Amino acid sequence: MQLIKGGTRQGDNKSTAAAWAGAYEIVTFGSATDLWGLSWSATDINASNFGVTVAAKGVAGKDAKVYVDFLRITVYYNANWDSYTGGYPDDSGVQEDEFADYPADNIVYMYGTGFAASTNYRVIFWNKVDSTWYKRETEDTSSDGAGVLKAAHTFTPGTDTGGTWQCTVYTEGAVESTYDPDSVNLVANDISYTADGAVKWDATAIPEIPTVIAGIAVAGLCFGIYYWMRKRRLARVRD
Repeated sequence: MQLIKGGTRQGDNKSTAAAWAGAYEIVTFGSATDLWGLSWSATDINASNFGVTVAAKGVAGKDAKVYVDFLRITVYYNANWDSYTGGYPDDSGVQEDEFADYPADNIVYMYGTGFAASTNYRVIFWNKVDSTWYKRETEDTSSDGAGVLKAAHTFTPGTDTGGTWQCTVYTEGAVESTYDPDSVNLVANDISYTADGAVKWDATAIPEIPTVIAGIAVAGLCFGIYYWMRKRRLARVRD
């Protein structure tokens, strides 16, 4: 059992001396962190001469047949997915995990590379309140021809809550009711702020409108109405 890179068998040979089962069963070689003794790029994986080879060795004096129903290769990869303020990094944006200068920092720009080119994804912005994750925005978007993916969310006072936020990328059409870092649909997430968070939004930085201004505006309006009515009444008296 060996991988094929660039058209040739390379890397670790995962063969074992164990006998094959007498009935169909799924056998897994490698893991999510096993590179099989090789270094890889997206070009290597996407190449037409990437694959796997398998062979069985018979036992002397034994007449046996070997059957393989299917071979499936699962490639695990980590796309670069991070948060920015002021725009995307290709448009003067600056990497930022804490958003506290409202309204200057009221938009989080998520930007990533290493995604499959020209592919549809579902991006969800999650807001953690106490210990519960709330879905604040779902954005269906696509990566460009170079595998660059973008998404953005505007923090909205009254709807969004300050604290820890997560932005996750899922396969197209994925249905997620809560943030789960182990979701089978998860493609990428950002844990640069905390173990489960992408960014922190400081809602306390939002300036409040002083109530005295509203009071003055109302008082001024009432005075205007009263003054207009009094002036009108005096005009009638004079008539």
